Amino acid sequence: MKVMAINSSPRVGVESKTEFLLNFLVMGLEEGGAEVRTVNLKDKKIRNCAGCFQCWTKTPGVCVHHDDMSGELLPLWLDSDLAVYATPLYNYTVTATMKAFMERCLPVLQPFIESHNDQAYHPLRHKAPDAAVLSVAGFPGLEHFGPMSSLFKHSHRTAVRRLLAEMYVPCAETLGSPLIKKETEALTAAMVQAGRELAAGEMVSAETMAIISRPLITPRELAEMGNFFWRSCIR
Repeated sequence: MKVMAINSSPRVGVESKTEFLLNFLVMGLEEGGAEVRTVNLKDKKIRNCAGCFQCWTKTPGVCVHHDDMSGELLPLWLDSDLAVYATPLYNYTVTATMKAFMERCLPVLQPFIESHNDQAYHPLRHKAPDAAVLSVAGFPGLEHFGPMSSLFKHSHRTAVRRLLAEMYVPCAETLGSPLIKKETEALTAAMVQAGRELAAGEMVSAETMAIISRPLITPRELAEMGNFFWRSCIR
């Protein structure tokens, strides 16, 4: 299996909780025999979609922009069996960088309209990879991931593109704190297991997902820690 791991976090190293968890997921994917190619979108030049539709008409399948997306990332995405979309939760959905990446995948679609179960969609020009989503949020509660979940469920609603996993981790800013060492260890082990399951071409199991989405800390504890942190920063 060929996997493209797409990291859209603007942070790096220990400051990026997205990168921290993605590394464990990649570890599991590779243990499961997958060939993983990780891309950090912050290092790439991706222009916004111009909405010109030339990739549908004048140059079918080819974008008018000549940048890292058209020259490197889209071919890599098309060559993958699975795309892992790793993004922090920004304003209830993916980062602007990830959204630009997703919108620039438009050349893979044809302009014609077809219908499946009374839902209209554009047919694929090429085979597109299955998807898995990994996202982290500072807030407690999985409900904050609702708009992001709707985005990925809607874009993978037909049988030709499967959404194999939605891995959402609230309270992620507490990762690395000695107060939740055991919880962090359980979470990272579950991320490795999720990678193994995805490498086998399977959905992530309910048991693994239960550990991934389990609260790391109570909302009250998070508020106390977070408010202390921000007051310290402001001072």
